[in-house]
Amino acid sequence: MMKYITRFFAILFALALAYVGASFSSGVGDEVNIATLALLLLLSSALQLGLFLSTYSEKSWKLSIISAILMLPFFLLVITSVFSPNFLYKLTGTPIQITSSIAFLIGSIIYLYNYYKIFNKKYNKSINADTKPHA
Repeated sequence: MMKYITRFFAILFALALAYVGASFSSGVGDEVNIATLALLLLLSSALQLGLFLSTYSEKSWKLSIISAILMLPFFLLVITSVFSPNFLYKLTGTPIQITSSIAFLIGSIIYLYNYYKIFNKKYNKSINADTKPHA
């Protein structure tokens, strides 16, 4: 079940990042067309690719490392926004600030869980292999 929740939030974050990029582009006077939207969606999907791949991380160790590396930039952005001095102010501010703060909290929880899942499973697998009785 958690895999589906993680995939849902990876898609949701990719769409939200594309929307923020498009609204920023239109806000500074750039023309937003289909090519711009496609590029923004491609870039935002690339940022969330690590989170999406983390749901397949039990397949191989290499995939776990790749997904952890791909998750790192957006994870750092999420963590720095949660630990910013203005975070509590945002929770009591306008509805958009409250919504973005809740999204950052949910994102940080999902990213932390997936990092834990990636590295904990691989670490426990090596411990269990060492403690098995040999014939």
